[in-house]
Amino acid sequence: MKIILVSHVNAFAEATKEYILKMVQSSDASKLFAIGGDTDGGIGTDYEKIVEVIERDEEDTLIICDLGSAVLSSEAAAALVGNNVHVSNGSFVEGAFSASTLMFAGADFKSVINAAEEQVFKK
Repeated sequence: MKIILVSHVNAFAEATKEYILKMVQSSDASKLFAIGGDTDGGIGTDYEKIVEVIERDEEDTLIICDLGSAVLSSEAAAALVGNNVHVSNGSFVEGAFSASTLMFAGADFKSVINAAEEQVFKK
């Protein structure tokens, strides 16, 4: 299983990844990917990079996005690649942290998805 963090800004995606790895006390960065910015390094998303990371292996893949067009790019990539890819509708930092914690603890894919999409602020 792997988690892909997709942000409009590469520094934000990388900082979120670094934060998670420190908080879960893991040096195994091979299951957590940060993708940010457009193909020119500006603000945006890179559809082709998302597809590339999804296709690296046959593992279940959870994609967590920061904003709307990142979701659109990720959903398009997931539709192209097909099986075992889920685009989360949860919050970026909190969802990524919760999902990653469970992933690194060995939880199943459905539990990791549920953690990513759990409502952060309950009414």
